[in-house]
Amino acid sequence: MQIVKKSEIVCCTEEQLTDIYKSRLGKVNHMTGKKKGKLLLMSNVQGPDQSTAASSENFPSYKTDFINQCRSRMDFDLTSLLQLFKGIKYETRGSDIKRHIAGEDMREFLAEQLDKDDNATFDSLVVVIFSGGYRYTPGQIYDKDGIEVEREELFEMIRRSTAFKDKPKIVIIHTCNFEELEKTESNEDDFFVVSSQPSTKNGPWVIGEEMNGSYFIQALIHVFKNMAHEKSFMEMMEEVNKCLTSAMVPGKGQQSVAEVLILEHSDDKDLFFFPGLIDIPEVQLPVFGWPDGAELDCINRPNVSMAKETYETEQYRQMAIENINDWPDLTTRLKIVKKSDIKMCSKESFAKICESRQVYDMTGKKKGKCLSISNFQCIQQRTDETSTDTTQLTEKYNTMSEAAQCESVLDFDKTSILQLFKHMQYESKGADVIRDTSRDDMMQFLEQHLSKDDNAIFDSLVIVIFSGGYDYKPGHVYDKDGIEINTEVLFEMIRQSPAFKNKPKIVIISTYDLTEETHVFDELAAVQIPKINTDDLFVVTAKPKTKKGPWIIGDEMNGSYFIQAFVHVFKKMAHEKSFQEMMIEVGDCLQNAMVADHRKEAVAEIFILEQCEEKELFFFPGLSGVPAIHMKVTVKSFVK
Repeated sequence: MQIVKKSEIVCCTEEQLTDIYKSRLGKVNHMTGKKKGKLLLMSNVQGPDQSTAASSENFPSYKTDFINQCRSRMDFDLTSLLQLFKGIKYETRGSDIKRHIAGEDMREFLAEQLDKDDNATFDSLVVVIFSGGYRYTPGQIYDKDGIEVEREELFEMIRRSTAFKDKPKIVIIHTCNFEELEKTESNEDDFFVVSSQPSTKNGPWVIGEEMNGSYFIQALIHVFKNMAHEKSFMEMMEEVNKCLTSAMVPGKGQQSVAEVLILEHSDDKDLFFFPGLIDIPEVQLPVFGWPDGAELDCINRPNVSMAKETYETEQYRQMAIENINDWPDLTTRLKIVKKSDIKMCSKESFAKICESRQVYDMTGKKKGKCLSISNFQCIQQRTDETSTDTTQLTEKYNTMSEAAQCESVLDFDKTSILQLFKHMQYESKGADVIRDTSRDDMMQFLEQHLSKDDNAIFDSLVIVIFSGGYDYKPGHVYDKDGIEINTEVLFEMIRQSPAFKNKPKIVIISTYDLTEETHVFDELAAVQIPKINTDDLFVVTAKPKTKKGPWIIGDEMNGSYFIQAFVHVFKKMAHEKSFQEMMIEVGDCLQNAMVADHRKEAVAEIFILEQCEEKELFFFPGLSGVPAIHMKVTVKSFVK
């Protein structure tokens, strides 16, 4: 990879600018002023002599070389990003870049830069934060001494900047773990935060012996160069994610190496960068229905206007999309969940539901906590445990690229679920997500998170458990080595959590069998009866009804049928239906899925393993800090 040149960036034309405004009905950030934006950069990358572990006498010299190699590649990433944004006409001076500083100095630097008088002349702000060190957690921020910096504090400073109010503010976090083997909400403030986390044990930052940079940053640069002229920021992040989930790894072919994490984004307007367009007035769309009408007048093109018929057709198309509650056409690629996709519950609907049903209190200040555990067995793990003759095993997987595809499916499912619950006001921090862990580590992770002091502030708990490997049984849980975990032990730990007593606890189990043909579980459908408990525990999973497995939607598709149906139903129905009612809808989706060759087919069946019937579980998306409604028990409500 080479340094970015201005000639490599595809520029936006004035005609494309107008088309974008028309297609988005004017909901676009103004990004064609005299100054495109300001770029700030902070970089804290530790050397071998600065890391406590790496500077010890027993630390191997080859690992020291590895750390130096990683530092060199992070430097290349930093230079590449500076060149990219400079090519898009962002301003950055020497004083806008800080390296090797303490946490307090980071806060002072940010406060000083955000308070400058000339900030009002910029259309947007980009803040890039690099952290590199031994045993760093992806998505977190560290200072020069390896001390974690509270990122919410930095985010709040950026949000409160008066000069950038109502302007897009983008934060790019790039954190590299220098271990050779990795363990690996929407807002109204025009605030975007993006990071990534690894999907490969060799880390997402090493591209290859002869290559520069990291997968995440280089994928981001590649997409910006080629697509910023016609795609929005959120659309480009989806493209970056595609790059990361199907990266060409030197000597190993295509693999999923990392995934994009959108930590925050704004839905109010679409963010386009319009490279090449400077000092052009904002496009003003006509207001239909106003006497005499108003024509589109911009960019010295006074005769350009959008027909009323076109506008109304677009309006009806959007209304039609919003009213579709059945399973979507899976011949089109699924996308990352946005807050605008989720139908919010009104206070009137909330009151109506509470009037007729006995429900959990789910409208407190903190909707819930979301934990995620994922263990995916790749071919390398399987061959390490077996004999050196791997021919038979490789044939069962069909190809290594298929196993990589399945891992990509799992990663997309995980991202979709985390984004869904985040937009429904669930809290999920970097430390709440673990992958590739042993049985003991899983138990320890759950024990630590279930006993935290701040759990009492949450209304509910969601735990999502992903397992993927050869000959895995649907609904069962496995660790990173393919050892089956006793789910009853897990469930009992969750039941006994004092902070979540009398609060709903939801466990979602998604298990991916990597065999080419999976066992069909039709014969179990008639005998599977949910276990009824009084511990407010809900456990849901799915089992296949097709020999090709319920996890591959199609060659050009992301995600699995079960998880994507789950996400789809929650987006459309969580504002008015209970958890049990939504699971029936998910079951309908799985019974009538549109498979890749345009046929409807029963691909899987949903199973409620446990549920509580004392109250009904509604999520009331969009409502928080609303007092619970306690209705008097009347004869009418009692009968209901």
